[in-house]
Amino acid sequence: MSAFVAHDLTINGLRMIADAASGKLIEYTRIALGDGYMHQAQTPQTMTGLVNEVLTLQPSKIKSNGDGTVTVSAYFTNTALLVGFFYREIGLFAKHPDTGEEQLYCYGNAADFAEWIPPSGSSTTVEKIVDIVTVIGTAVAVTANINMALGATLRDIDDHNGDPDSHPYLLEALANKVNKTPPQEYAIQFSNGFNDAAASKYWRTQESVVHVKIKAKSSATYGSGAIIATLPVGFRPRRQESDIGKYDMAGTGNNIAQINFETNGDIRMYPTDTGISSVAIVINTAFLATQ
Repeated sequence: MSAFVAHDLTINGLRMIADAASGKLIEYTRIALGDGYMHQAQTPQTMTGLVNEVLTLQPSKIKSNGDGTVTVSAYFTNTALLVGFFYREIGLFAKHPDTGEEQLYCYGNAADFAEWIPPSGSSTTVEKIVDIVTVIGTAVAVTANINMALGATLRDIDDHNGDPDSHPYLLEALANKVNKTPPQEYAIQFSNGFNDAAASKYWRTQESVVHVKIKAKSSATYGSGAIIATLPVGFRPRRQESDIGKYDMAGTGNNIAQINFETNGDIRMYPTDTGISSVAIVINTAFLATQ
């Protein structure tokens, strides 16, 4: 890993900070890597470009650190690098807020502490997240030209998942699920001689899903379309819904019936047999309710 023993804001970077203090935008455009040595008379402050620029990285992320600095990050790999180089120089470029000219904002040089980056095809694959932490002072508007083609790195995902502001609505929804009061349950009011056999009930969730559980019996005789019960307003489907119920007629075993839940609240039974009697029926379904 390169150790950037000489690093600082450039004169142009300081001027941009002064402009940004009055409300102008600092827009970071790219990160450049190079292998040059600074000349004896040069310092990071006086640099206007890299001594020998090798490649350019487009920022993948910018993060305010809350202390007058930001971290600008970019992803680098040597998988397409034709010639190896000593990772000696690093520079962050930004657009001048008035002229739009790209200028070197800050610069670092590792001198003899540079890391060797081998070319593609070598035995070593290099992947790096290049971070530049730089001063913005009291600037209120900072942005970067982010490369949207880059996927999230594992570190990005870890940072994202660890950020309490990442999913405010999801967290709120989860909190509501944990803390919400269970929906109130109501007893089914049966019609046409049907009687409850095992705590038949219905309820509506906060997501407007109505659940209906019925276990009922009757000794009467029924034809197709007989009304079992009627759901009250607020618990009726947005459109007619159909499901399958099971019924036992006079101990003959399980038979199939189509159960319709109509928009007026009627629950109707359409058995496969005609003129059924001494019936026990089981229904368990759910549907979206009217608003």
